[in-house]
Amino acid sequence: MPAPIGKLGYGVVLMVGATTAAVTATVHLGGLTNVPPPPFNRDQVDVTNQDSPGSREFIPGLADFGEVSMELNWVPGNATDLVLQEMTDEDEPRLFTSTFTQVTPNRICTFSAYLTSFEPGVPIDDKMSAAITLKITGKPVWSNGV
Repeated sequence: MPAPIGKLGYGVVLMVGATTAAVTATVHLGGLTNVPPPPFNRDQVDVTNQDSPGSREFIPGLADFGEVSMELNWVPGNATDLVLQEMTDEDEPRLFTSTFTQVTPNRICTFSAYLTSFEPGVPIDDKMSAAITLKITGKPVWSNGV
């Protein structure tokens, strides 16, 4: 019988550098309920010219790793909230690592990003939550962990 080809999303660990100057991500962002990896998009540059063979021609442009939107259980004043509050005042990116513990060896995505959005919600009849958005800057690096 073949092994299942799907995995649950449960178990992703997101770490962030303690400051914008940190070279390792050591602060755990807790309570996350949705942690997608960075997306990938590439511009398409139209190089069609008078010598083109009757159809448009393209070359690949610059890569853009976009934004990552995440959701979390928000607890005002906890360690995750304090880091996010610090990041609202920063103009420099921080180092992040996402560790995907669902596979062996673990896969780790390391990237730089800055906070572009922090939107807490406090419904009367449900958990407090927040949505955050990170803008990826530069190319994420994927590697194997333990």
